[in-house]
Amino acid sequence: MEGTCGPADISDLVQPGTHHVYVIGTEECERSIAKSYVNSSKDKWEEKLISGLGEEYKVIASETLMAIHIIVFVRHDVAKHTRQVNTDKVPTGLLNGTVGNKGAVCVSCLIGSTSLLFVNAHFAAHQNHVEDRNGDYKKIVHGTTLRCDKTAISPVHKPNRLPADPTESGGSGTNQVSETKPPMPAVEPPFASQTSADATQCFDVVFWSGDLNYRINGLRNMVDVLLKDDEYRDVLIANDQLSLERKKGNVFNGFQEGAISFNPTYKYHKEDGKATNQYDKSGKARIPAWTDRILYKTNFPFNPSSLTLNKYYSLEKESLRVSDHRPVVACVTLETESCLDNSIENVDLPSSENSRACVIS
Repeated sequence: MEGTCGPADISDLVQPGTHHVYVIGTEECERSIAKSYVNSSKDKWEEKLISGLGEEYKVIASETLMAIHIIVFVRHDVAKHTRQVNTDKVPTGLLNGTVGNKGAVCVSCLIGSTSLLFVNAHFAAHQNHVEDRNGDYKKIVHGTTLRCDKTAISPVHKPNRLPADPTESGGSGTNQVSETKPPMPAVEPPFASQTSADATQCFDVVFWSGDLNYRINGLRNMVDVLLKDDEYRDVLIANDQLSLERKKGNVFNGFQEGAISFNPTYKYHKEDGKATNQYDKSGKARIPAWTDRILYKTNFPFNPSSLTLNKYYSLEKESLRVSDHRPVVACVTLETESCLDNSIENVDLPSSENSRACVIS
């Protein structure tokens, strides 16, 4: 966000009533990285989001690491099913990774009996620093203290999940759960220490967002030519550093990402304080890249078919162009292993499909 407090009007960013859960991650919010050494407060940004989403939503957690920030909102009908909320921050920046100019902020929680981990990260910059970015990822997954002992919730005692088809229980199309479901047992705090494990293996569902800073391998003039025709998008993606590193098994093992149908999100040329539709015109002529990404993974015993990615896109509206990056959004439907029942109302997705359990954006 280049040190700004975001757009004056955030209605193009968040729309109350369309999702049960909002997870919003930012980099360089309110202040630059340099100024965040002294003051890392994100109070103004949080107040703007709270005002924009209104009384229908509750903040369950926020975390800040210098200029990196994450905040999680849940609708009030979901909030009563949300517990065991924890946060953490992992620096990976200067002075051998002890300074938070780069790193990650994390939030974990249970919705019903489904454990979730949300990570927002800012990796090392510059075209050729791929190994540094890979190193940031590894430091974060092993450095965060957040863990979930999935054995703390016995599958035998889990209530029945919401039916995939809301009519399959004999209902008229509203959410129903079996009347024979066992009562929800008392759950011990699940965040047990598992220091030997990668944190992303210790939760049912993990969402990872941020300015991951992976670039496109190529020359600026060649990338500019390829961007003019969507037919060549596959060529660019084949040279995307994150895609290449994932294929090698170096980072984000087990994660998935939606199809990239949007233009590179960095670096846009700015005029009069607003980003244009043109890429960097400075003397550095930085190569356009998909630096801003959202990935996700599920872990056994969670059923991966219970997570659906509805949309994955960048926000192009002029009102949001306060940065040389474009924001990226993932809309997900998650059928939770939980005590969720008819006390949770459906929401209307942009695709006009109804969420049967939980929508995370």
